[in-house]
Amino acid sequence: MTVSNAAFTGKVAFVTGAGSGIGRATAVAFARAGARVALADRSPDGLRETARLIENAGGKALALTCDVTSEDDVRSALDDTVQVFGRLDAAFNNAGVEQPVKPTADIAKDEWDRVIDGGQTV
Repeated sequence: MTVSNAAFTGKVAFVTGAGSGIGRATAVAFARAGARVALADRSPDGLRETARLIENAGGKALALTCDVTSEDDVRSALDDTVQVFGRLDAAFNNAGVEQPVKPTADIAKDEWDRVIDGGQTV
């Protein structure tokens, strides 16, 4: 499926985990489709690089240092997005915790707690 360059013109997208990997690729794709993109991640360096990629291609990006395990951080990032861009139309909630793939029954309690707690140390 090909996305039109105008598919998100005038829209604002909020992408978590935007500092690298799938989040970065998604943020860049939203920008290529015409969206202004709010970038949320814990990594300021990663955010700067994603914003640079979008802005160098002529897009608009807002880099927001944000830990999605913190309700206050998320609320602040969303408020900043609406304040700067005037709206919010789409969210791609990509931030998460990685672990080795295995049956749930084989996940140790400390691993399970880390995933459920969103990556915070237990």
